[in-house]
Amino acid sequence: MAVTSIKTGTSLKLKYSLGLNEKGVEKFKTLSIKNLNLDSTDDDLFGMTALMKDMQSNSLASVKKVVDTDLSE
Repeated sequence: MAVTSIKTGTSLKLKYSLGLNEKGVEKFKTLSIKNLNLDSTDDDLFGMTALMKDMQSNSLASVKKVVDTDLSE
């Protein structure tokens, strides 16, 4: 039987470096941006992260795109 997938949500996780702790281990903070337009392209989303990066004092370590999908038969 064929499985149908329906995209139900898109979000971004921006991981910022906070520097080193007292033991010399790098600390991070993650900012989640949820309920993004389902039709947004990767270029659109990355462009938005560039704007967000400029408003933060900490350096951006990584960007993750999270897509929620419902599967059914």
